[in-house]
Amino acid sequence: DGMGAAGFTDYANGNYALTAQSAYHNAGTDGKDLGPDWTALGDATKNTLTGRKTATTAVVGRQIFYANSAFDNPAAGFGPDNAVALDKQPLLSGKAASFVNYTSYSRGINGIMIDIAGLADPIRFSIADLEFRAGNDSNPAAWSSAPAPLSITVRLGAGQLGSDRIAILWADGAIKNNWLQITVKATAITGLTQPDVFYFGNAVGETGNDPENAVVDAADEYNIASHRTGVVPTNAANPYDINRDRIINATDMFLARSNVSGSNPLRLIAPGISASAAAPSADYPSDAAAIAETPAQQPDLSGASPALPSGGGIEAAPLQSPEIAAAADSAGLPASPAAGDASKRPTEPRRPRSIFHPSLRAASEDRNEWGEKRRREISRKHSARDAALREFAADEWRLSRILQRIDAALR
Repeated sequence: DGMGAAGFTDYANGNYALTAQSAYHNAGTDGKDLGPDWTALGDATKNTLTGRKTATTAVVGRQIFYANSAFDNPAAGFGPDNAVALDKQPLLSGKAASFVNYTSYSRGINGIMIDIAGLADPIRFSIADLEFRAGNDSNPAAWSSAPAPLSITVRLGAGQLGSDRIAILWADGAIKNNWLQITVKATAITGLTQPDVFYFGNAVGETGNDPENAVVDAADEYNIASHRTGVVPTNAANPYDINRDRIINATDMFLARSNVSGSNPLRLIAPGISASAAAPSADYPSDAAAIAETPAQQPDLSGASPALPSGGGIEAAPLQSPEIAAAADSAGLPASPAAGDASKRPTEPRRPRSIFHPSLRAASEDRNEWGEKRRREISRKHSARDAALREFAADEWRLSRILQRIDAALR
C-alpha cells in the first residue's frame, strides 16, 4: 500500500514509525526544517497515511473552548486544551437546548474542537470538509452562513482515545449572542459515512439563573456581583467569569450590563423537533378550543335564570316522602303541597349569588389595588438596587484602572 516503500515500519498492529533510512526522514518541506515532508509522504502513500489503522471513522469528541482567554495563554504555559469548557456539551439534533449548550464568554464562540477517530486523510483535511451556519431559531436550514474561521489545525493523536483533534478558530466577537451549527461532512477526506452535526450557542453575560430562558438582565449582573472572587483565581467552568480572565469583578458585571438581551435573547432552540410535536392533539384541545367547543360547561355569569324544559319533560317528584306527610297529618301540621300541584311549587331553582355581587366586587377591587401597590414597591426597590449596583461597579472599575496604571508604572 505504499507504506513500506516510503520507509515505514509497522511496530504494533498499525502503529507506524518512519525509519532513518527513509528518503523522507528529516527531509523538511523547504530542505532546511527537520521533520518528515508530510506532503510528499501523503503522495507516496496514496493518502493512506493516518499514523494508525482504525476499523471505523467516527466523531468521538465535540467541544467548545475559550480561545484567547487566560486559560489559553502560551506565555503562562496554557494552550487550547486548557481552555476547553468542560461544563458545556454539544446540542444534538432532536434535543432541546439548555445552559449546558451555550457559553457566556465575552468574545463569543471563537474556538471549537472536534475529535475524529480514524480520520481518513488528516493531511488534506480543510474547510471544504466542514460547514458552518449561524442563527437563533429551531430551523437551521434557514440559517445564514457563519463567518469563516481564521484557521483550522489538525493535531494527530491529540484527541480523545488517540483520535485526531481538529481545532477551529474564529475572530473574537465574530459569533456572539447566537447559535453556531457545525457540520463535519461525509467526504473521502473525513471518512465519515454520514455528516456529523452539532450546535453550540453564546449569550454574553448569561449566568444560567433561569432554566426556562437565556435572557441576560439585571439578575445576571446581580449574580455576578454576588460571586466576586477578588484576587483569587477561578476555573474555566465558573459561569460568572464572563471574560474568562480567571477573576470575577466589576468588569464581568459591566459586560453583563452591556449585553442585556432586550427583546432578542438567545432562544433555547430545539433543532430537529417539529413544531407539531408540541401542539395539542385532537384528544387534548387547547384551552381556547375547549372553551369554544363546549359552551354549556362554562358558568353563566349573565345573571339570567336558566331555562327549564316545558311540556312535562321532567317527571314531578313529591316534595315530602309519604312517611313525613303522615307524621305531619297526625300532629295536626299543615300538609305539604301535593306533588302534582304545580301552582304551589317553585317555578325556578334558587340562583347562587353572582360573583359580581357588590360586596365581592369591592373585595376584588381592594385586592387588585393592594397588588398594584405591592408591584410598584417591588419595582422601586429593584430600581434602587440596580442603581446601587451600577454605581458600585463604576467605582470598582475606576479602582481597577488605577491599579492597572500603578502596576504598569512599577514595571
